[in-house]
Amino acid sequence: MNNRSVTIILVILLAATVFFNLNMMSKINNLENMILNINNNYSHIESRISGINNSVQNTLNEFNKEKMWIRSHDIRIVEYYLDEEKVDVNISIEFNELIKEEKLYLVIKDENNDQETLEMEGYEESMVYTDTLRLDSNKDYEFSVVGESAESKRSDDVDQLYVKSTINNLIVFDSHVHRSSANAEKEIQNFHFNLLAYKNVQRNSIFEDYTKNLEIVSLIGEVYVDETLLDTMDFINGDNWEHLDVRTEGEREPVFETQMGSKIIVDIDGVYNFDEEISYEMSDIVLVVKAEDSNGRVYTQDVPVTRH
Repeated sequence: MNNRSVTIILVILLAATVFFNLNMMSKINNLENMILNINNNYSHIESRISGINNSVQNTLNEFNKEKMWIRSHDIRIVEYYLDEEKVDVNISIEFNELIKEEKLYLVIKDENNDQETLEMEGYEESMVYTDTLRLDSNKDYEFSVVGESAESKRSDDVDQLYVKSTINNLIVFDSHVHRSSANAEKEIQNFHFNLLAYKNVQRNSIFEDYTKNLEIVSLIGEVYVDETLLDTMDFINGDNWEHLDVRTEGEREPVFETQMGSKIIVDIDGVYNFDEEISYEMSDIVLVVKAEDSNGRVYTQDVPVTRH
């Protein structure tokens, strides 16, 4: 076989290979398109099934509401009076049905199980009871409705309102010890900590004005070893602790007040050094953070000094 014949055969083989590869690429592309279409169809079916489930659930919820004698309710704080330690609470309760000559009572029970019973009025025609109550702001509440007639008595829990818990958490401390070290004798030498506090309030909340100019005026750290007070740190005045420069340029000072657009009011990285010989493995060490805001409210957080 001469060189020309070999060349022709190679050209034919090369052409056949190219044709085969192009054909395979076309089939692969077609297969990829089929898979893509299947995925799209699956997503579409999944979306439709989800929509059907939501529709069925909504229908079921409406059906259940119709079966219940209390159809819906809305209980919310609408005003906070700091000096009086009171809140105004709007109450709206809608009924599906009422029993003839039945009297309804709103029962308000606080966290100490003390309760107040109010006779409900003005709901007979509209089937909706509305009222505004002034309650103590240092308690959490549970609300229920009791219906009494000559033939029967019924009751239903309506809602819970966490007034005290909400106010106590308008500032949240999220502090932690992220590093500690010991010497060769397994005696703890120091621990590194981060103190972080932020305003826990939503925009347009009734507490927004209350927290607007809120500041931390006292910030103390107490070091306990086996439940015994060992030492006290003053984070504002810089006593008994060292500040760590771990932030970017321009953020080296501890933060004690809210910056524009930020809810953070405390952000401190520091280290506490022990002067006494304390077993690193056998002792239970806790940092207790105590803070007071400009309205006199006190916050505490226990931060275990873990072994890292």
